[in-house]
Amino acid sequence: MPAPLLREENAVARRFAALDTDFLIGIRDGVEDCLTVADWLSQSNLHPLVSETVLHELADIKRLDPSPDVRNMAHEILSSLSV
Repeated sequence: MPAPLLREENAVARRFAALDTDFLIGIRDGVEDCLTVADWLSQSNLHPLVSETVLHELADIKRLDPSPDVRNMAHEILSSLSV
């Protein structure tokens, strides 16, 4: 008999949704489709996951983009994430 996936009777399996850079930018910019998906994810009890690659992409944008507005946007997104 295989071992149970959950060790406690009341344990809840966590489900995650990976968010990419474009999606985070879309949320920040108020893109309707991105906001709708973000609402659906939260209602579906999915936990957002931002990979290290996305964090590096945003850090590179913040540091290297020629546009001050784009650099500020990346800074805002990074500042809003809990890591």
